[in-house]
Amino acid sequence: MTEASANRLHRLSWLNDVEVYDASFDTHVFGRHAHTTFAIGAILEGVGGYHCRGSSHVLPAGTLSCMNPEEAHTGRAVSGRLRYTMVYVGEAGIAEMLGIERIRGFRDVSPSDRSQIVMRVMSALAIAIRRPEREPGWRLQVEHLVHRLITSAFVGFAGAKAMRPGKEPLAVRHLSDRISAQIISTDNTSFSVAEAAKELGLHPNYLIQSFSRAKGISPYAYFLSRKIEAAKNLLSLGHPPLQVGLMLGFYDQPHFNRSFKKLMGFTPGDYIVH
Repeated sequence: MTEASANRLHRLSWLNDVEVYDASFDTHVFGRHAHTTFAIGAILEGVGGYHCRGSSHVLPAGTLSCMNPEEAHTGRAVSGRLRYTMVYVGEAGIAEMLGIERIRGFRDVSPSDRSQIVMRVMSALAIAIRRPEREPGWRLQVEHLVHRLITSAFVGFAGAKAMRPGKEPLAVRHLSDRISAQIISTDNTSFSVAEAAKELGLHPNYLIQSFSRAKGISPYAYFLSRKIEAAKNLLSLGHPPLQVGLMLGFYDQPHFNRSFKKLMGFTPGDYIVH
């Protein structure tokens, strides 16, 4: 794979126009430039380097980079193959997702992520963004990860105040019902929490956190667990695994097998009904 084809920029037009840059290269050198958005990056492999705020920075795998709008910088691979993920979000998008009016900038361009929460979310987002959009619950998963990333990064590194979850039994039930309605559908890629939040007149971030607090898992995890439970029921009725995967909207059999085994510990073919 060439360097040109190894890099992809994903624009999430349905999610505040967030952009996710999935990069992998070893020789490309970025000229000095600046973004109009906030930028949150994570080095996943190799060592990256850049010049910003009058200093040179060397970032090994497992470190973060956080830049404010209009901060000029360069970029390059310092040692071998560099793989990283960068998320670009405009100030209006940040304000919308966090539910606040005033956005403070990042204090450090390479903040210490002692809890590794932001790094883990970025790593999960890097995996999710490469998966086919037609994968069941894809938007639910990406939406959850982006909201968690923005909240964790701006609360931890920019002094923002986190939106706290509340007890919203009716809203949680509404979202549960909306998710359940997607389980048997083969066209379930476009549903997002934002849709349900709009119907309820609630903030999406607040709804995600309130749902997660009530259920103990995120909306995406709830969706996937219900999906696999439906698969078990169909298998118990005698439907073959290949047919079940297609009925539930999984884009191929290996994906269905992986998703099933991740939650159940065995593959659909190992589910024996006597």
